[in-house]
Amino acid sequence: MNTFKANYFRRLLAITFLSALVAMTACDQKGPAEKAGQKIDQVTEKAGKDLENAKTSVAKDATTAGNYMDDAMITAKVKETLVADDLLKATQIEVTTVDGVVKLNGILSSEQLIGRAITLVTSQKYVKSVVNELQFSAGEVAK
Repeated sequence: MNTFKANYFRRLLAITFLSALVAMTACDQKGPAEKAGQKIDQVTEKAGKDLENAKTSVAKDATTAGNYMDDAMITAKVKETLVADDLLKATQIEVTTVDGVVKLNGILSSEQLIGRAITLVTSQKYVKSVVNELQFSAGEVAK
């Protein structure tokens, strides 16, 4: 009888072991739900990365737009200052600004007017530096 019980328990143990092995193998196989879950995870991760890239791009574009607005504001203020000056208001000075650097271009009738224009522009808020391309022409008369 002891042998019968021992054989019975061995068979029961073997059946239990095989059942557990089959169950574990079945769990390792990915069904449609698991595959769908993985797809959702991948799409969510990609969307997160795309969102982060878009955020970085928008911030960069906003900075560029801000710089452009600042440059436009500086140019407008410099032109306003030049026109408001009694000695320079009749002159034709072209003003451009890039990243706070103001470039002056034109022909003036005296070196003193060139110096005055540079001094006025340099004193303006947010002007980092001035590129002087103003020229002196003794024959040029202020218009």
